Amino acid sequence: MEDIHVQIGSRVRELREKQGMSRTEVADMLGLTTDHYGNIERGIKRLRLESIIELCALFHVSLDNIILGTEKEELLNQDALVNFYAMFTDNERKLLLSVCKLILSRKFNEVELLLIQKVINETLKVD
Repeated sequence: MEDIHVQIGSRVRELREKQGMSRTEVADMLGLTTDHYGNIERGIKRLRLESIIELCALFHVSLDNIILGTEKEELLNQDALVNFYAMFTDNERKLLLSVCKLILSRKFNEVELLLIQKVINETLKVD
């Protein structure tokens, strides 16, 4: 059985190549030397958790993908999302889009997220 670090390194290499990036580019983004990053891809060096999270964001994959080699199933496929969106009135859609844009535009602390959730629940009368 292949060592877990070799497997992770191999997946990271595949993701990097799929993105068309060089080892140097990814190493620079992680604040590592190219040699150190190359050793990670070969399973000689281990990734720090912070670097794994950065790679997930860089390659647009979940932790499952890098650690286990699996991808979580989509919770909502495109048809389900369209059907969900169609349930709302025009005003509710505008509110939903505004909230989504606001959430994507910045990071919120826990209190702010709870307040947003409360406003959405009250506005849409969702339990």
